[in-house]
Amino acid sequence: MKSSEEAEFQELREEITGTDPIVRGVAAVDLGSFALDYPIYQTQIIRLLEQALNDPDADVRDSAKKSLDLIAGKEVVEPTKQVIGFGYLPQEYQEKPEVNQKQIILNCVCCIVMIVTIVLVFTFFIF
Repeated sequence: MKSSEEAEFQELREEITGTDPIVRGVAAVDLGSFALDYPIYQTQIIRLLEQALNDPDADVRDSAKKSLDLIAGKEVVEPTKQVIGFGYLPQEYQEKPEVNQKQIILNCVCCIVMIVTIVLVFTFFIF
C-alpha cells in the first residue's frame, strides 16, 4: 500500500509530464515545495524538474527553474516582485509592466464611490 506522500509524488510526476502546460507549470512549483517537505524524493524531483527545463512552454521552464533554485536554497523571488498564482505567471502577463497596486486600489475606491453616488441619486429622484 502506498503512503500518502508516495501517492502525492506519483500524482505530481504524472502532472509534470501531462499535456496541459498550466498543470505542468503548477506541478513544477508544487514539486519544489514537495522536495523540501520530503527530502527522500529530492533526487527524483530534481531529475523531473531538469527535464521540465526543456519544456516547450516558457512558463513551465520558468517554474521548473524557480523550483530548482528553491531546492538549492537560492532566493527565488526578488524582494520587490510578487509571485502570482502560486508562482506561476502566464506568459501574456510577463511582458506587461509592473502593476501599481496603489493605483488599482485607488481605481477600486473611485468605482465604489461612483456606484454609491449613482444609487443615491436614483434613490433621491425616485422617492
